[in-house]
Amino acid sequence: MPSDGEEKPDSLLLVQLDELRHRLRNHLQNMTSLISLQIRRARHPEAVQALEDLRVRFATLTSIYIDLDEASERAIALDEFIPDLVRRIGELYDPKSEHTILFAVDAIFLPHNRAAILGQVMVELVMNVYRHAFAERSHGTIGVELILGDDAHALLVISDDGPGLREPDASRVHLGFRIVTSLAGALGGTFERASRNGFVARLRFPLGEPGAGAV
Repeated sequence: MPSDGEEKPDSLLLVQLDELRHRLRNHLQNMTSLISLQIRRARHPEAVQALEDLRVRFATLTSIYIDLDEASERAIALDEFIPDLVRRIGELYDPKSEHTILFAVDAIFLPHNRAAILGQVMVELVMNVYRHAFAERSHGTIGVELILGDDAHALLVISDDGPGLREPDASRVHLGFRIVTSLAGALGGTFERASRNGFVARLRFPLGEPGAGAV
């Protein structure tokens, strides 16, 4: 056995890492359950909606964590990761599958850590569609595109056929957009949004770390 000053065997470190991951996963799931309990107790509509959005964030964050944890440190196939994540968000807001999701996702791979950030962007943008574009509609369409550029960048486009942002909403910076702008910066990318025949959000980002070469 190693002495106190020696490194622990790799197998023991892996066991401890697995235990840490298991605890974190349980904590995220417990938070989701606690938020659901608060939703049932809340009375004010705005409080209910804010808690519901928080619940979706925690639930999908748990999904992202589980997916990426199971992938270990391998590069993530976005043509599998993105559709699966968007469908999970849809199940939370649209359990009867009344709305349509159209995918056009190129076969792109992202490093583990960057895929996690992109997943959080997806959560915010798709939540925005369900919360606003589909708020008073029984049927609608979401478009999800991921296009590989020829300059080691990718373009993510989330669109809907809703009414777009109305004034004075168009001039306000919503929490979700502030979050996406911050996440875009973490990816070394840019975020733009527009209202034209619905709402369109675009995130352009490098496939590798900012300043690094392509993956």
